[in-house]
Amino acid sequence: MNLTDSQKRALQTLQSDPRWEVFENYVKNYLFENFVQSSAKREDEFNTVWYIAESEGGKMHIQRLFKQLEVECGALLE
Repeated sequence: MNLTDSQKRALQTLQSDPRWEVFENYVKNYLFENFVQSSAKREDEFNTVWYIAESEGGKMHIQRLFKQLEVECGALLE
């Protein structure tokens, strides 16, 4: 996704706002509660493997979103 410079600046402003940390902490807690603390075991082996694959994909996309936000905002500084 290509953002304009003004969109990148808007993201930088959001990320530099002290309230952004609250959002980041919420996401970290969400990941912990939904991917670390919860049991992956399901009623049989197939459903356990399926659930793990689906969960890991979801976690990967959330983490990728935050990494991409950092990359987009960092590109503006270069």
